[in-house]
Amino acid sequence: MYIPIIIDPCSFYKTRYLWEYLKYLYHCKENQWPIISTEYFIDYRENIPYSNVYEEEFYNVHQYKILNEAEESSVLRYVIPNFIFEDLEKELGSKLAVSLYLLANRYRPLERELTKILKRIEKDTKRKIKGFMNWNTHFKSVYYLGKKNKNVVITNEFAIRFPDYRPTAYFCYDEIYSHDEIMNRYWDFQKSKRNLGVELFSRKELLGLFLQASKLFYLTESSQLEKYEIGIAGCHPLISTFFVKSQYTDLELIQDVRNVYSEEDILFRKHPGDEPYQAFYTVKNRDESQSAIEFILKCKRITAQGSNILLEAMLWGKMVYSRDVSPYTKWCESSLENKISPIVEEDFLNYVLLCYLVPYELICDKEYLKWRETNPNEKELFWYHLRFYLKQENLDESILYLARNNRYKKILKERRKDNEV
Repeated sequence: MYIPIIIDPCSFYKTRYLWEYLKYLYHCKENQWPIISTEYFIDYRENIPYSNVYEEEFYNVHQYKILNEAEESSVLRYVIPNFIFEDLEKELGSKLAVSLYLLANRYRPLERELTKILKRIEKDTKRKIKGFMNWNTHFKSVYYLGKKNKNVVITNEFAIRFPDYRPTAYFCYDEIYSHDEIMNRYWDFQKSKRNLGVELFSRKELLGLFLQASKLFYLTESSQLEKYEIGIAGCHPLISTFFVKSQYTDLELIQDVRNVYSEEDILFRKHPGDEPYQAFYTVKNRDESQSAIEFILKCKRITAQGSNILLEAMLWGKMVYSRDVSPYTKWCESSLENKISPIVEEDFLNYVLLCYLVPYELICDKEYLKWRETNPNEKELFWYHLRFYLKQENLDESILYLARNNRYKKILKERRKDNEV
């Protein structure tokens, strides 16, 4: 069994991780898993009586359901007591300092408490713990306990997703904002790509597969011309999961862009999330597009710190710039002075979308998790994920063996036809 461990790293917005808790809670009921969380989430009905994450439109999109109290009672829920964090806050001085410390350092009181909880779980369930699951965060003590107990620690997070794309997710054994896992696995993919048995996809083909059917018109839309030299995608790097990795924030990025480009040539898009840092930072040209795709198409180049918009921009053939937080940094240009940076190779995009990222539907799927325990290689991951996507889009596998241009046309024809029905 897998155990989600929900400790919200956000120091300024106490409801930020509520939907992640509710999603894991739902899957725990479905899979008969226990769940560990802070006290605040255990008492969420009382602590957070109103939230959009309780609404049907939200939870259907994010693929969970709100459990009633009887259903919740069937889930074994275990609590990390508040004093663990309160004691550390007294020592360090702020909630932000606590989050940063836990993300960067082991904390023995937390480890002792989690060890006691894990022993209780084994006693209560009489089942073997195979791993821990968490959303976006990679607390050092959780990672340490996983390694000590020979349990994997899986970190999930959205990658490209709705409303523009079919939802994909990170499924990392290392932390997301790191380059080691993605780089090492990419080299393995490069070694095996000749043996895949199918020609890799072009950018347009990948977009044809991953765009929502209602967004396929962007592939042939010519009215959105490049109007700006560079687009800055805000990604609130002051939240702790970014800040612990880099103190290079949106404010500094904007100033560095201004040193290279005139104000008229810069377009800024604030992050669509609901964090209180959502701000325009005095930038003159503010993107109001409904779709991030439109923002990307308006710009010759895209820069950001950790936003997944970097991956989207790579897909659309844009030059991308980033320094240190994104897992894609090694494939980005770091110098804003370089205005002729090459676009990212299609091999890498095939690897990211079909090996490194996983279908969002599968992150808590018992059969998929069982299969991942066999340590499939990149070729096996490629085919498993690709076949899943083809099935989801009602595309026959024979389409893969067409010539690239014909394959692209067939993908669009079949997906558009399915959307019309």
